[in-house]
Amino acid sequence: MIPQNVENVLQGLDPDDPLLDALEDYERELQDQESKYAYVPHAGQLAFHSDTHRIRACFTGNRWGKSYAAAHEVDWWCGGDHPHRVVPDAPVRVRCIADGFDYGVEKILLPIFKKTINPKRLVGGRWDTGYAAGKHEIHYANGSVIQ
Repeated sequence: MIPQNVENVLQGLDPDDPLLDALEDYERELQDQESKYAYVPHAGQLAFHSDTHRIRACFTGNRWGKSYAAAHEVDWWCGGDHPHRVVPDAPVRVRCIADGFDYGVEKILLPIFKKTINPKRLVGGRWDTGYAAGKHEIHYANGSVIQ
């Protein structure tokens, strides 16, 4: 949303001003960036996300979306903004366990986290500042950590 004082300046510009085109392109780019991390769970994922049991598990077939559902679940807990459950106040620490580092973490978990976690939520607002590769940790700006 554009602040009112900026809106007044924009109204004073000539409709053919290239600045207007540049601003529209920038706004479209921001919207595309936000929509990149949008997630609409299917019915089974929604049931998982909204279940109130302390311990939950998914026993489903291939291509159901278990990894993406889990990544979003972790992101919501770390961000403190779960849309379907009450979660503890940040900071929280989540430990993810995978079948070996080279395959489970490098090939599966990290690429999924990069697709699901908006870097704006991380320390410094970027992956290269939010992910501590040496420690294998993802650090949120609110102090939460995924190990």
